[in-house]
Amino acid sequence: MKYRTTHKKLASGRLKIYYYTEAGTRFFDCMDNPMSQPFPAAFLKAWQEAVDSEPGSGKPEGDCAQFIEDYLASDKFLSRAEATRAGYQYALDIARKEFGAASIPVMEDRRFRGAIINWQHECAKVSRRQADLNVQALSLALGYAHARGLILHNPAADLPNLYERPDDKRPFDEWMTTAFLDGASQTESDAFLLARYTGLRRTDLARITWPAWKGDYSEWTTSKGRGKRLVIIPLTPDAQSFLTGLKARSGDAVTLLTGDRGRPVQPRRIGDLVNDRCDLLGIDRTLHNLRNTYATDCIRAGFSDEDIAETLGWSIDDVKAMKRVYVARDEINAAKIRKLRTGTEQVQNKRTKTNQPTNRRNSNGRKL
Repeated sequence: MKYRTTHKKLASGRLKIYYYTEAGTRFFDCMDNPMSQPFPAAFLKAWQEAVDSEPGSGKPEGDCAQFIEDYLASDKFLSRAEATRAGYQYALDIARKEFGAASIPVMEDRRFRGAIINWQHECAKVSRRQADLNVQALSLALGYAHARGLILHNPAADLPNLYERPDDKRPFDEWMTTAFLDGASQTESDAFLLARYTGLRRTDLARITWPAWKGDYSEWTTSKGRGKRLVIIPLTPDAQSFLTGLKARSGDAVTLLTGDRGRPVQPRRIGDLVNDRCDLLGIDRTLHNLRNTYATDCIRAGFSDEDIAETLGWSIDDVKAMKRVYVARDEINAAKIRKLRTGTEQVQNKRTKTNQPTNRRNSNGRKL
């Protein structure tokens, strides 16, 4: 035990000695002579009571469920994007059911990390991606507790992921699009076509509103980057025609995409609408592949690699790779020729207007 002392000489001439913990809490005093070992039971009891009463000292209280609740109420969690918070909330609900009752001594035991790894592999039998998200969310909660000194270390930190994201740049083939739309419900069809014609992620498909549509393009602040990334979405003539019809059916709806009852469709529901129907039809594609389809439409329309990369949040190398594999060379060349011809026609029209005789006259009545 560590302590320090001070002393004071009384009017009677006797010396009074005061004892303090390292944190500065006075817990004992005696007269004339300092305490010597073995310390009296009253001295040891007073010292222990003082240490236990000090904030942040002694054995901390709490369990894993409390740490999770603390993190969910923290600024670190609340400052995240809405979609991110929803994903972590769902993952932490799963973690709470598994480890909520774990006490601090249990979490500080080296074997607890092994229990987390086993849980991750068990969750991976259903979904590897969700299993990794569960561990990541738990690590954030326990890391927050560790940063505040409530636990000695974070047992869920730096665990390797089980899910390896495939580099899947496959678009929907035309026959797949035809098969999907044939017999699809109105909501399924709207979700599919809106994703194909805009290239947006499911969160943005659910959020985008009608004021974002500007005619031949849409202007939207995406959910990525905490809603700070503004993108211009070029729209093909087919996309403009689709949105015109969708607007006529939407009435007073605020969002582009609504369900059967005219209410906004939730992001998770949009994924289910497309993915479940693809599974039913045996189509080996998902909602995410419609972003690739939008990219191929932009490539065929002659948009630059930089424009496509900026719109989709891809690297330019990703766009070039898609060109090489999924867009025929003659289609790319044809798009370049169309773009060149359009530029040439614009220049010629400008020159023609410049060379045309004018009928304007000056103040003296002469032709200019």
